[in-house]
Amino acid sequence: MRGILLGFSLVCGLHAAVVAHVGQFVQGTTAVTDVGFRPQVLLFFSTLQTADGSAADFQIGIGMATSSTARVAEWTTVTNADSTAKRRAITTGAIVIDNTAQTTVGQADLVSMDARGFTLSWSVNDSTARIIKYVALAGFTAVKVGTWSTCNSATGNLAVTGVGFQPDALIPMLFTSAPGAGANSDFALAFITAAAQMAVAGQTANAGVSNRRERALAWELFFSSSGNLYNEATFTSFDVDGFTINDATCAGSSLTAVYLALKGGSIAVGTTTQPTSNGSVSVTGLGFKPSVVLLMGDETATSVVTVANQRFAIGAATSSTSRWAQAAGRTSSANNASVNVDSAKVIEFITENGATPVVVSAADLTSMDVGGFTLNWTTTDATARLVAYLAIGPAPSGAVRHRVTQ
Repeated sequence: MRGILLGFSLVCGLHAAVVAHVGQFVQGTTAVTDVGFRPQVLLFFSTLQTADGSAADFQIGIGMATSSTARVAEWTTVTNADSTAKRRAITTGAIVIDNTAQTTVGQADLVSMDARGFTLSWSVNDSTARIIKYVALAGFTAVKVGTWSTCNSATGNLAVTGVGFQPDALIPMLFTSAPGAGANSDFALAFITAAAQMAVAGQTANAGVSNRRERALAWELFFSSSGNLYNEATFTSFDVDGFTINDATCAGSSLTAVYLALKGGSIAVGTTTQPTSNGSVSVTGLGFKPSVVLLMGDETATSVVTVANQRFAIGAATSSTSRWAQAAGRTSSANNASVNVDSAKVIEFITENGATPVVVSAADLTSMDVGGFTLNWTTTDATARLVAYLAIGPAPSGAVRHRVTQ
């Protein structure tokens, strides 16, 4: 089947501007009340950590929600002790957390978007206060979380329809299989606008090798045993009722991809580069002052190249005092995996060393600027790593905002 498998769109009336908030809460929290506005979009990022700092095991959890019926979540982990690699994906909740034995220890669904925050309901909670980072967004003319089945018949263009509007941006994520639990640690996340696309993908076979790649693709997945591309898709266009991608490589069975579609505001995707000495780096030319910036990378210095080791770093910021960063890594063909969480940085890269990984580079947000943003790199080395960014801000002054209805 080509097209939407699951989805819900939310369209709104006039908004003054795109607004954003980054924060955190602990597992078991039901009411988050300090957002300051009613969110349209929530992005959740989790690990097994109960505090900032480092631990053994590769851990990544990502969730997306626009309503109590439009939400998805994925979790993936690789153990430090024996490189057991597992994953889980759900379309019945916004947060899922598994332990290293692949037992779900935390699962939450979105109950409601509230006047100054949101409410969650925990169907699974082992009473461990794990930290969950989040990004809340509002002010778009339309948003949607949905799924599609990709590489289900052949290579070539695939039109995803039923979105209900023509998106300005997409954040796709790859489940790699139907929702549920599975072996291997797979993930792919992308930032997409019509002007630019960047993706990070990684894979660890259960007790096997690890690989990663960063490039301008909608998403990609690696073949488990050799690092060859198993599946690869490129962005083609935003359409009146959705978007089109090109399944360029389909070496296996059908895969499930999910997306967050956004319309409205000002949105930019691009890359910046870690300097090889400490200091400030400014991203300019965006044409607007961002309300929020998301950064991600896989620690490589160039795109396209497939390299060993599974590594992923992501962070978000709305100001120099409201930001967070998460990083995880697993050494290829070795029992060595680590995770790190930092509430005082916006991006951080690590090399694996069990429970004590080495932070090889890190940056904080200095400021949101009229045409971009400025990072302060406080830790650097000789590798000029590529960092992808998604900047979101208000629509240009004088822009027409269309009133739409559900």
